[in-house]
Amino acid sequence: MNMVEKSCRVVLMFPWLAHGHIFPFFELARRLCKERKDMVIYICSTPVNLQSVRNILHLPRRGDRDDDGSHNGYDDHDENEGSGIRLVELHLPSLSGLPPHLHTTKFLPPDLMSTLKCAFDLSEPAFSNLLDTLQPDLLIFDFLQPWAPLAAQHRGIPAFHFMTSAAAQTSFFCHYSYFAEEEFPFSAVRLGTEGRRYTEMLDRSTNGISDRDRLLKSLKYSSQFIAIKTFRYIESKYIDYLSFLTGKEVVPVGPLVPENYDHLVDPEQLNRVMEWLSKKERRSVVFVSFGTEYFMSEQQMEQMASGLELSGADFIWVVRFPKEDTLREKGPSVTALL
Repeated sequence: MNMVEKSCRVVLMFPWLAHGHIFPFFELARRLCKERKDMVIYICSTPVNLQSVRNILHLPRRGDRDDDGSHNGYDDHDENEGSGIRLVELHLPSLSGLPPHLHTTKFLPPDLMSTLKCAFDLSEPAFSNLLDTLQPDLLIFDFLQPWAPLAAQHRGIPAFHFMTSAAAQTSFFCHYSYFAEEEFPFSAVRLGTEGRRYTEMLDRSTNGISDRDRLLKSLKYSSQFIAIKTFRYIESKYIDYLSFLTGKEVVPVGPLVPENYDHLVDPEQLNRVMEWLSKKERRSVVFVSFGTEYFMSEQQMEQMASGLELSGADFIWVVRFPKEDTLREKGPSVTALL
């Protein structure tokens, strides 16, 4: 860390190893640096994830140099407004069947997810070394690594949890974790008896701890408050209920819609979608997306298409394909099915 950074507020961000988590963290970092010029933010992830971020966002790789000219592992990200974002690598231990290019959820075979979480847990000593080296004033962490805030707090570093999922979803999971026999109190999100089954996906265990416990402990260890990627205009009651469930203030940081990422969008495709939307009534179009890393089978796509057609509603469906698809290299493929 150079002398300039020592005079700044230093923040370390530590998202889970998925693009759907890394990019909201990155966007939050951009907003914070834009508001606070005296802030330096390190975003920590595996080399394969950081390389993907550089490629997608067209970030230069300009590593700082130590006095002896050697590379210290940190990358600068200097935008026109003078960003204070740095990318710092976390090296996971080598486990059988999990080479470095799979130290990410992107294209990870489902049967290796538990192995990835295991390797992630085993990286705690390396992460602790980063805390000792960077000596951040604050840690912002994700939901699968409750050991991270404990490592920070052991060093006197405050840490808060940043939730990249919506407040409705998060409060739904937390509700059935605390009140398994009681129906979720908001009828807009109601799955009946399936509600409890839906939350059972969090019972998958790695290293003796389930994803449910990871989430609940991460929320518990958050210092004073929890940040969440949403806004009160659409999720006010769920934000308040999540605050009740966790006993902490829940602070919405906005939807964090990316800015200045025009190179990720096909202009012709976007214009076609916008032209079509302009002819529709307000609140008459359904937007369908299953996230950044989920690829539906042909049968699943047929079932989804059938359901959307039977609904009678106009819709825009985001369709993503495996890595051989060239559109995926540019970003998400947006298809308007008229």
